[in-house]
Amino acid sequence: MSHKLFGRVKLWPQDSGIYSIRDLKDGQLPDDACLVQFNGTSKPWHGRPSWTLEHWKK
Repeated sequence: MSHKLFGRVKLWPQDSGIYSIRDLKDGQLPDDACLVQFNGTSKPWHGRPSWTLEHWKK
């Protein structure tokens, strides 16, 4: 869906604190992160990277 919508819908500004897990270098959580999107097979409940279990809210 991201691929199909690219360039067709408004996006959040880069400094909004919204990230895709695939964009995080070495899986490190940025200080300004307020939302991390998990596209694909990597999900927060899998515990990779390790900070996901600490911050995951059901």
